Amino acid sequence: MLATEGLLQLREFSNRVFTVATGTLALSVTFKSSIGSGSPNFGWLLSVSWVLLTISILAHLWAQLSQGLYFVAAGIGEEKQEKRGHLATLQWALPTAGICFSLGLISLCLFAVLNNT
Repeated sequence: MLATEGLLQLREFSNRVFTVATGTLALSVTFKSSIGSGSPNFGWLLSVSWVLLTISILAHLWAQLSQGLYFVAAGIGEEKQEKRGHLATLQWALPTAGICFSLGLISLCLFAVLNNT
């Protein structure tokens, strides 16, 4: 029961990170010229930010796909084998999504600060 609650909270957190990462990426691409006034001096920071946010989104999608495949396989009767694979995917995919999101956000903030001072 406790493991199920933990997985539900992990899924909720993952969905929030996904939503914020997607919104941040969309807004930063849309308002690229407003973030760095004139010709940006540290354009590589913006590129790094976009790459990290994209990796975060893809890692979340991979975790969701893995979870969907787990539930399909569990219905067929391959529960034990697929469960190990699903948990292994969650162990790397969700931390990757969180870390890449955090670093992408930091890169974006640094880009904005360095180009508007």
